[in-house]
Amino acid sequence: MEKKIVKKLTEHAMELEKEDRVSYSKGKKREQRKELKKLLASILKKVSKDIEKEEQNNA
Repeated sequence: MEKKIVKKLTEHAMELEKEDRVSYSKGKKREQRKELKKLLASILKKVSKDIEKEEQNNA
């Protein structure tokens, strides 16, 4: 279940990056999107670490 969530979040992050390259070449929106991507990346790392710990504990 969690892996599906992480996969979907990763797919959305990739889509945002593509949109960022196409739609926003400069300005505040680009900076805001960069910050959001950094935040999303940190969340994904934390979630994946939590999932790995749970799997190790269950094994």
